[in-house]
Order: sequence, then structure tokens, then C-alpha cells
Amino acid sequence: MKNAIIWGSSGHAKVIYPIMRWNDYQIVGMIDKNPNLIEFLAHPVFHSLEDFTANTTSDNVGFAIAIGGTNGHDRISINELLISKNFKPITLIHQTAWVADTAHLGAGSQVLAMAAVCEGVEIGKQTIINTNASVDHESIIGMGVHIMPGATIAGCVEIGDFATIGSNATILPRIKIGKRSIIGAGAVVTKDVPENTTVLGVPAKIQEK
Repeated sequence: MKNAIIWGSSGHAKVIYPIMRWNDYQIVGMIDKNPNLIEFLAHPVFHSLEDFTANTTSDNVGFAIAIGGTNGHDRISINELLISKNFKPITLIHQTAWVADTAHLGAGSQVLAMAAVCEGVEIGKQTIINTNASVDHESIIGMGVHIMPGATIAGCVEIGDFATIGSNATILPRIKIGKRSIIGAGAVVTKDVPENTTVLGVPAKIQEK
């Protein structure tokens, strides 16, 4: 079995844990800043990377980051920290998901149950394609993006780094979503969305700050 750690030990960790076990990873520890967490599914929880390395002797350890929501920046910063310490990012594909042979998944990305990533799609590092979401042909998805459950990304869509696509949202073909933008749950996006923008509704409209 291959040794691995999971950064984060809340709800998303419960989602990716069985995928890692199915892919023959042996979890040698969890890392979570919450001092009240001591154990996760019989695995020890450490409260910093230094705490983990001081108490284990495992070499050649992979990692998966169990932080969802709109926290793409956190996933990328943790990714860079762990790589700098010679940990290796693990790309996860649930056994019920479908990823085309011509799609490319960035390091540490996650494709969860019943999701689909179609032909020619490019997915950035530490991006989550959540349960039952679909990304159609030739779309380009940046790093640290979270496409939430049931979202539909049509063909040739571009989504910038750290954007979040809400549950059951629909992005029509050839739309561009700017960096750090948030698409609300159930929204139907018919026009390009600028950076740092939140849109809601059907059709989706910009929300004033």
C-alpha cells in the first residue's frame, strides 16, 4: 500500500477517504488545525505539518486536501507547502466517475462520484469536480476551482482560477467565468462573468456589492 496523509478532517475528508482506500492508499495521519480533533476514523489527527513530521517516520508520502467550499486559495497554498516538503499530490477519481482519455487532470484534483469530465477538458491543480457534476468537451478549468454537486459545464467553457460553481448551476457553451467569481446554486449563466463577481438567478445576474 502507498502511504498518504489527508489535510482536513471534516465532511470532505469523509468523501475522499474511501476513494483513497479504494486506490490502495494507507492513511498514516490527518492534519487539521482544530485542536479539539484527536482522531478521524481511527487515524491520528495532527494539528500542524510540524506535529506530523515530528511524530512519524514515513517516507514517500502522498497527500490529498480535504477542503471544499470556496477555499481554493487555501488548497493551493497548502499544496505548495506540502510539495516544498517533498510530499506528493494525489489525483483522485471516484470509481463511478468518468474521465475521457483526452482529458487532463491537474495534480491533486478530485473527480467525485458519478461526475463526468469529457474529451479535451483541461483541469487545473487542486480543483474539485464534485458529485454528479459534468464538464463537457474542450472546457478549460483553472486551479483551485470547485464545481459543486450537480453543476453542468457545457462545451468550450473557460473558468478562471479559484472560481466556485454552485450546486446545480448551468454554464452555457463558450462562456468565460473570471477568476475568484462565484456562481450561485441553480444559476443559469448565459453571459461572460467578470473576475471577483457573484452571479445568481435564471438567467444569472451580477449581485451588487
